[in-house]
Amino acid sequence: MLFRSILSVVLPLLDGLAVIHEKSYVHRDIKPANIIVTNDGKPMLLDFGSARAVTGSDQRLTAIVSPGYAPIEQYEELGRQGPWTDIYAMGAVMYWMVTSKRPVDASARVHRDPLIPAIGYADANPACPYDERFLTAIDLALKRNEDERPRSVAEFLRTLGTPSRPLAPTTPSTLPQAT
Repeated sequence: MLFRSILSVVLPLLDGLAVIHEKSYVHRDIKPANIIVTNDGKPMLLDFGSARAVTGSDQRLTAIVSPGYAPIEQYEELGRQGPWTDIYAMGAVMYWMVTSKRPVDASARVHRDPLIPAIGYADANPACPYDERFLTAIDLALKRNEDERPRSVAEFLRTLGTPSRPLAPTTPSTLPQAT
């Protein structure tokens, strides 16, 4: 997908995530199969069945795992979840949009990380249409350690170098086929 097409999908979704995060909820199941782009080009995040409120320090949340898109904290019921959990999943979706490959499952990344960074995509593809800052932001969102990820959508948008209020999509986009 082209850079502008990716942003036309991702930025409005991040804007919506910021709203649910402000209400202390996390989606917990962001993946390509839960994203559609309407005929008029508006991306929509579906399936809020896994969404939960994340307030207080002693929360037990059922383990919800979409392989490749769920961060390690979702693999255990006492994992500390928050906006950084959804940011990981959005980073995973962006990784898939850039590389056409589903990211390596978080459980396989714990000891030795076999995930090829998004920035490595530029190194392997001389005609890469993505700038270094964008690819680095994806890699930051995909950090294994939740404390190393952006803590909020606003912080993630700053790493992308985008405005805090995303721009409307310019043209309808289609997502690659989910794998």
